[in-house]
Amino acid sequence: MGMFVSALLKHKSPLFFNCFSYCKVEGDSLWIKVKTDPEILRYIVPKGFIAIDGTSLTVCDVNASENWFTFMLIEYTQKKIIVPQKPVGGLVNLEVDVLVSNLYFISDISHISIV
Repeated sequence: MGMFVSALLKHKSPLFFNCFSYCKVEGDSLWIKVKTDPEILRYIVPKGFIAIDGTSLTVCDVNASENWFTFMLIEYTQKKIIVPQKPVGGLVNLEVDVLVSNLYFISDISHISIV
Protein backbone atom coordinates (compact mmCIF):
# COMPACT_ATOMS: atom_id res chain seq x y z
CA MET A 1 0.00 0.00 0.00
CA GLY A 2 1.37 3.40 -0.94
CA MET A 3 1.43 6.60 1.05
CA PHE A 4 0.07 9.93 -0.06
CA VAL A 5 1.27 13.07 1.67
CA SER A 6 0.20 16.61 1.05
CA ALA A 7 2.77 19.08 -0.16
CA LEU A 8 0.30 21.86 0.63
CA LEU A 9 0.27 21.45 4.41
CA LYS A 10 3.89 21.84 5.38
CA HIS A 11 4.89 23.04 8.80
CA LYS A 12 8.12 23.33 10.74
CA SER A 13 7.75 21.82 14.21
CA PRO A 14 10.02 21.28 17.20
CA LEU A 15 11.25 17.71 17.61
CA PHE A 16 11.45 16.32 21.12
CA PHE A 17 13.54 13.20 21.81
CA ASN A 18 13.69 13.56 25.62
CA CYS A 19 10.09 13.68 26.74
CA PHE A 20 8.30 12.19 29.71
CA SER A 21 6.80 9.21 27.90
CA TYR A 22 6.80 7.38 24.56
CA CYS A 23 10.18 8.84 23.55
CA LYS A 24 12.49 6.08 24.50
CA VAL A 25 14.76 3.39 23.22
CA GLU A 26 12.95 0.05 23.09
CA GLY A 27 15.28 -2.70 21.95
CA ASP A 28 16.68 -1.48 18.61
CA SER A 29 13.76 0.93 18.10
CA LEU A 30 13.62 4.64 18.84
CA TRP A 31 10.30 6.28 19.80
CA ILE A 32 10.10 10.00 19.01
CA LYS A 33 7.55 12.62 20.07
CA VAL A 34 6.86 15.71 17.96
CA LYS A 35 5.03 18.71 19.36
CA THR A 36 3.17 20.70 16.72
CA ASP A 37 0.50 23.29 16.13
CA PRO A 38 -3.12 22.13 16.72
CA GLU A 39 -4.01 23.25 13.19
CA ILE A 40 -1.56 20.69 11.77
CA LEU A 41 -2.27 18.06 14.43
CA ARG A 42 -5.93 17.81 13.38
CA TYR A 43 -4.70 16.13 10.19
CA ILE A 44 -2.53 13.59 12.01
CA VAL A 45 -4.18 10.32 13.02
CA PRO A 46 -2.92 7.11 14.63
CA LYS A 47 -1.86 4.58 11.99
CA GLY A 48 -1.96 7.39 9.43
CA PHE A 49 0.96 8.52 7.34
CA ILE A 50 3.20 11.53 7.82
CA ALA A 51 6.33 12.67 6.06
CA ILE A 52 8.99 14.03 8.39
CA ASP A 53 11.85 15.79 6.64
CA GLY A 54 10.83 13.90 3.51
CA THR A 55 10.73 10.45 5.12
CA SER A 56 7.41 8.59 4.99
CA LEU A 57 6.49 7.24 8.43
CA THR A 58 3.51 5.79 10.25
CA VAL A 59 2.03 7.72 13.18
CA CYS A 60 1.81 5.71 16.41
CA ASP A 61 0.01 7.87 18.98
CA VAL A 62 -1.66 11.29 18.91
CA ASN A 63 -2.43 13.47 21.94
CA ALA A 64 -4.61 16.38 20.80
CA SER A 65 -4.88 17.95 24.26
CA GLU A 66 -1.08 18.27 24.55
CA ASN A 67 -0.47 18.81 20.80
CA TRP A 68 1.94 15.98 20.11
CA PHE A 69 2.22 12.73 18.19
CA THR A 70 4.72 9.89 18.19
CA PHE A 71 6.36 7.66 15.64
CA MET A 72 8.85 4.84 15.92
CA LEU A 73 12.04 4.17 13.97
CA ILE A 74 13.49 0.71 13.58
CA GLU A 75 17.27 0.35 13.61
CA TYR A 76 17.57 0.13 9.81
CA THR A 77 15.56 3.33 9.30
CA GLN A 78 17.54 5.16 12.00
CA LYS A 79 20.70 4.57 9.97
CA LYS A 80 19.19 5.74 6.66
CA ILE A 81 17.48 9.05 7.54
CA ILE A 82 18.51 12.34 9.16
CA VAL A 83 15.78 12.61 11.81
CA PRO A 84 17.71 10.73 14.56
CA GLN A 85 20.58 13.22 14.20
CA LYS A 86 18.33 16.22 14.86
CA PRO A 87 19.01 18.02 18.14
CA VAL A 88 16.39 18.15 20.88
CA GLY A 89 14.19 21.11 20.05
CA GLY A 90 15.33 21.07 16.41
CA LEU A 91 12.84 21.81 13.65
CA VAL A 92 11.43 19.19 11.33
CA ASN A 93 9.31 19.60 8.21
CA LEU A 94 5.90 17.88 8.44
CA GLU A 95 3.73 16.87 5.51
CA VAL A 96 0.39 15.35 6.49
CA ASP A 97 -1.56 12.48 4.98
CA VAL A 98 -3.37 13.89 1.94
CA LEU A 99 -6.33 11.54 2.45
CA VAL A 100 -7.00 12.94 5.93
CA SER A 101 -6.56 16.54 4.77
CA ASN A 102 -8.94 15.92 1.85
CA LEU A 103 -11.51 14.47 4.24
CA TYR A 104 -11.37 17.68 6.29
CA PHE A 105 -11.59 19.77 3.12
CA ILE A 106 -14.71 17.89 1.96
CA SER A 107 -16.30 18.19 5.39
CA ASP A 108 -15.56 21.95 5.45
CA ILE A 109 -17.15 22.66 2.08
CA SER A 110 -20.13 20.39 2.67
CA HIS A 111 -20.63 21.41 6.33
CA ILE A 112 -20.39 17.81 7.54
CA SER A 113 -18.88 17.16 10.94
CA ILE A 114 -16.23 14.42 10.93
CA VAL A 115 -15.19 14.74 14.54
